[in-house]
Amino acid sequence: MAHGRAPKSTATVARVKRERRVPWIALGLLLVFGAGLGFAAWSRATSSRSPVLVAVRDVAAGETVAVEAVGMAEVGAGPEVRTVAASDLDLVVGRVARGPIPSGSVLSPDMVSDGDSVPAGQAVIGAVLEPGAYPTAALRPGDPVRMVETVAAGDLAAVPKELGAGRVWAVTTPDGPGADGLFVSLLVQDGQAAAASNAAARKQLRLILTGDTR
Repeated sequence: MAHGRAPKSTATVARVKRERRVPWIALGLLLVFGAGLGFAAWSRATSSRSPVLVAVRDVAAGETVAVEAVGMAEVGAGPEVRTVAASDLDLVVGRVARGPIPSGSVLSPDMVSDGDSVPAGQAVIGAVLEPGAYPTAALRPGDPVRMVETVAAGDLAAVPKELGAGRVWAVTTPDGPGADGLFVSLLVQDGQAAAASNAAARKQLRLILTGDTR
């Protein structure tokens, strides 16, 4: 007489089905939990965006920042980034730009100062200087310098020309791949501005750091 397996009871079949469903239920719970964490992270990232002040037009070095040059934008920035809240308009308006501020820049308290605007009889010029055209990369606003126009390559009859004294108004490191050197804004006498600007355009301007005689 053949002995076959005894048929499983209804309770046993139900228990097996429940055991098979457990991994899928656990996986579903994990997916729901993971989605919740992702949504929480996204909410924190979006909620950290805050209204800050930005430049809506180019502001030149030495220019007093006008209210028309300032706008508002919402940005997400880490605590290490210094920004100006949209409610703190007085921190930038009416103050003087330390260096060029391109349109669209997020404004920082470090971009402006309480210093006077360009004094009467003087001017601020800009010069993109290659390495070797300035005495140190540690130039700072206020440093006194002498300006020299060097001899053009191949001009054996020419001699370097003194262009007078100036003072560093602002220093910026150029951005972009392969960029080097410095962008230096110089406070000079009105009568020196044209010659110094022309020398800078021809890449013949050199700066010599001097002692402060003020």
